[in-house]
Amino acid sequence: MFPPSSRSSPPFPPLPPSPPPGGEGGKGGKGGEDREDGGNTEPAAEGGRGRALSAAALNLSGLAVGYLYLRRWRRFAVGLGGILVLIAFAVGTEAPGGAAVWGPLFLLCVAVMVADARRLGRTGPDPRPVWLPPAAAAVLLALVAFGYLWYSGLPEREMGRADRAHAAGDCESAVEHYEAAVSPRHALAFHSLREVSALGVTSCEVMIRAEATAARGAHGEAADGYRDYLDLHAGRPPWTGAEDRLVELRAAHADDLTGKVREAAEVMRGTDNLDAGLVTEAFDARVVLRGEHPDTDAAAGVPAGLDDLYDAATPAVGSAEHCAAVGQLWAVTVLPGNTGLPDEWVEGDAERLADRAREPLPAELRDCAIDRYGAGDIRGALDRLAELVSEFPDSGPADDAPETLEGFRSDLHDSLDGEAACEVFDDLEALTDLPSALEGGGFARIPDRATDSLGEAWFQCGLGAYEAGDHSRAGEHLERLLEEQPDHRRADRAEEILIAIEIERITESGTNELPPPSVSGSGPAGTASVTIINDSDQPLEILYTGPRTGKSSLAASGSSGGRCLSQQGKPTVTLSLPPGSYQVVARASGGGFVTPYHGTWDLRGGTSYGDCYYITDAFSDLIEP
Repeated sequence: MFPPSSRSSPPFPPLPPSPPPGGEGGKGGKGGEDREDGGNTEPAAEGGRGRALSAAALNLSGLAVGYLYLRRWRRFAVGLGGILVLIAFAVGTEAPGGAAVWGPLFLLCVAVMVADARRLGRTGPDPRPVWLPPAAAAVLLALVAFGYLWYSGLPEREMGRADRAHAAGDCESAVEHYEAAVSPRHALAFHSLREVSALGVTSCEVMIRAEATAARGAHGEAADGYRDYLDLHAGRPPWTGAEDRLVELRAAHADDLTGKVREAAEVMRGTDNLDAGLVTEAFDARVVLRGEHPDTDAAAGVPAGLDDLYDAATPAVGSAEHCAAVGQLWAVTVLPGNTGLPDEWVEGDAERLADRAREPLPAELRDCAIDRYGAGDIRGALDRLAELVSEFPDSGPADDAPETLEGFRSDLHDSLDGEAACEVFDDLEALTDLPSALEGGGFARIPDRATDSLGEAWFQCGLGAYEAGDHSRAGEHLERLLEEQPDHRRADRAEEILIAIEIERITESGTNELPPPSVSGSGPAGTASVTIINDSDQPLEILYTGPRTGKSSLAASGSSGGRCLSQQGKPTVTLSLPPGSYQVVARASGGGFVTPYHGTWDLRGGTSYGDCYYITDAFSDLIEP
C-alpha cells in the first residue's frame, strides 16, 4: 500500500506552438494573399473552394460586388466603372447592332469578372456562414434581372401612353411619348419600336400642322393635311375622329370658296367677267363631299350648298347691273365643261346650275348691249348682241336684236346736229361693219342706213365747223363726204360750202381786184344772166357764193390766146343766178403763177352781164379789158 501523497504522475510534454492564422512557419496575419495595399505579397496556404465560388457568384450580377467580398477595392472600381462606361457608350450611340452585338459584349465582361473573382477567391478561408455569399449573389442577380425587365418594358409603356393619347386626338402629348419611347436612354432595351414611333410622330405632326392651318382659316389646306394623315394610316388612323374632322374641314373649305365667289361677284362692275375658275373650284369642293363622304350630313347638304353657290355667283341678275349679270351667268354656264369630277359624283348638278343660268342670260345680254350703247361703247354693245344671236338664236331677245340695233342707229342719226355729229363717227362706222353673227336677215338693212347716217354726220360736223369758223376742219369732213359718198343727198350742199371756204381762203391769201361785170342788156325777170368769155391760153375757173354758190370752168382759148379783140368762138359760159350780192373769184386753173382775182358783184334781176378775160403771159395778172 502506497500512501496517496507519496506517488504522482509524470507531467505531459509541452504542446508545440500553434501556427499563426492564415500562414505557416510562424507567419501570421494575411500571409498568402496577393495584397493590393502594399502588405505582404507572399502566397498563402490554399483556402476553401467556397470562397472562390462565392466571389464568382457575386460578380455574376455584373456589379463587381465579388471584388468587395474579396476586398479588392481597385478591382471593384475598375470592374464597376468599366460596366458603367460600357452602358454609357451603348446609350450614347443608341446601341448600334442591337442585342446581337451588345448582349455578347456585356456577357463577356461579366464572364471575365466572374473568372477573375473565382481565381482570386481561391486564397483565404471559406465564408462563415457558408450560405451567406451565395444568397447575396442570388439576390443581386435577381435584382439585376428584374431591373432589366422593368427597364426593357419602358419603351412599350411609353408607346402605350402615346397610342392612348393619339387615339384621344391629343397629338401634342402623343408626340412626346412616341419620342420618349425611342429615346437613347432606352437603347439597351433592344426594342423594335422605331418604325412605329416614326409613323406616330409623322402622322401626329401632320395633324398638328393641319389644325394650326385650320386655325388660320385655311380650311382647304387643313383638309389636305387630314387627307395625308388618313393615307399614312391606310384609312384606319388611331384617332377615329379624323374622318369626321376631314369632312368638317372640307365643308368649311367649300363655304370659304362660296364666300370668295360672293365677294368677287359683288364688286363686279361694267363688262367685268366673274372668274369661272373660282366658281368651278367652289363647285368641285362642294361636290367632293358627296363623292368621298357619301353617308354624311355634309353630302346630303350638297344640293343646297350648290344653290347657295349659284346665288353667290349671280347677285346682279335681276338688278340694273345687266353687264355684270352677264359676266356672272357665263361663269356658271361653263361648269359642265370645267369640272373634272366623275359624273357619279356630280349627279347632273353642273348641268342643272348651267341651265338655270342660261334662262335669264338672253335678256341680260340684250339689256347689257343697251347699257353698253348708252355708255358710249357701241362695239361692246355689238359684241353682246352677237353673243345673244349666236348662243340663243331661238330666244325672244335674239328675235328683237335687229330692232334693238336699228334703235341704236336711229338714236345716233337723231343726234346729228352740228358739232355733236363729230362725236359719232366711230359708232356709225361700227354699224356699217357688223360682226358676222349680225349679218343678213333682219340686220341686212342696218349697214346701208348706217352708211347714210355716217354721211350725214360728216356733213353736219363740217357744217358746224364752217359756221364756227374752223374752215380747215370743215373742209376735211365735207371733202370726205364727197369722196366716199358722192351721191349723198348732202353732197351738193357740201360742195357749195367747200366753194365758199375756197373763196374765203383765196381772199385771205391775197388777190387782185375783180371789177363787176359789164351790163350787156336785159334778161329774164328775177334772174341775173352773166356771160364770161375766156380768151387766154389757160383754163379759167369762176367761183362764186351769195344767194347761190357754185363754180364754173372755161377751157383755154387756143395755144396763145388773145386780147378779147375777137370773141367769136371763144370758150364761153353763161350763169343764170338769183339777183343779189356775190363774192366772185376768177383764177387760172392750168398752172403758172397767175394771181387770182376777187370781187363783189351786185347783180340785178332782169339784167344781162358779160365780160371777156385774157392773160398776157404766164407771169402776168388776169386782166379784163
